[in-house]
Amino acid sequence: MNATQKLHDAGQSLWLDNITRALLTSGTLARYIDDFSVTGLTSNPTIFDQAIKGSADYDTAITRAKRAGKTLDGSYAAVIDVTDAVGTATVSLPFLLDAHPPVVKLASRPIRLWVSEAATVAVRVNGALRRLQSPGPGYLALTGIRKVKSIVVVARDPAGNKTVFRRP
Repeated sequence: MNATQKLHDAGQSLWLDNITRALLTSGTLARYIDDFSVTGLTSNPTIFDQAIKGSADYDTAITRAKRAGKTLDGSYAAVIDVTDAVGTATVSLPFLLDAHPPVVKLASRPIRLWVSEAATVAVRVNGALRRLQSPGPGYLALTGIRKVKSIVVVARDPAGNKTVFRRP
C-alpha cells in the first residue's frame, strides 16, 4: 500500500489544483485516481488561464471555432459540471479571448492615428520616436508635425497582438 492510499484510508482527501485538458483527455487523471487515490480537482480563473496559455491543447478547438465564425474576441466563460457522490456542482470560469491585433489607420489634418482598441503605440514620424497609450477605440493626436515624410507605427494590445503600419 502506497503513502497516498494510507492517507485516503485515514480519511484524508488528495486534490489536484492544476486541471488541464491534457490531464483529462490523456488518461493521466484516471491513473492518478487509481494509483494515488486522488479524490478531487480544483480550478480557478488563473489556473484555467494558465492551462490555455501554457499549452497548445486548446489551440485547435479555438482555431476551428474561429474559422467557423463561432468566436469573436471578447469575454467568455467555460462552464464545467463536476459530479461526485454528493451531487453535481457547476463552475463557470471567465476568460478573455483576444486573437486579433489592433487596427491602425492614419488620418490627416490634424495628423492623428485611429486605433481600434486599447493599445500601447510606438510612433516614429520623420525619425522621431513617440510613445502613446490608447485607452480604447479612438484617435490619438500627433501634435507638432507639419508634414509626414515617413511614419512607422507599432501598436500592441494587452494580449500581445501586434500591428505594424508603415508609410514611406
